[in-house]
Amino acid sequence: MTDQEQQFLYQRVGENIKNARSKANLTQEQLAHAIGLSRASVVNIEKGRQNPSIHQLYSIAEHLEITAHDLLPKIYITEISSYLSDDDLKNVPVDGLNKLASFVLKFKSSQ
Repeated sequence: MTDQEQQFLYQRVGENIKNARSKANLTQEQLAHAIGLSRASVVNIEKGRQNPSIHQLYSIAEHLEITAHDLLPKIYITEISSYLSDDDLKNVPVDGLNKLASFVLKFKSSQ
């Protein structure tokens, strides 16, 4: 994964955390206190400037009453289908899905 792809990934994780925190009606300060981080760290995580560790993702998810999986970015087939034809999608082998996901990440991060 390139540095640009990692940056895009952590920005999306941060956005998901921010959205879930807002939905849970928690402030950054409240979430920070609950997971043992500073408010500044939560701000930086939500902006994608600080990369949370796996245990921090699980702790954040637990306090937001969601799963850690919910915080990870999802690439939906509808996002992909806007770039490829139906025939292209039908011909993507299972082992090619990672390459396809990487392609979409690269494409979206370049926009």
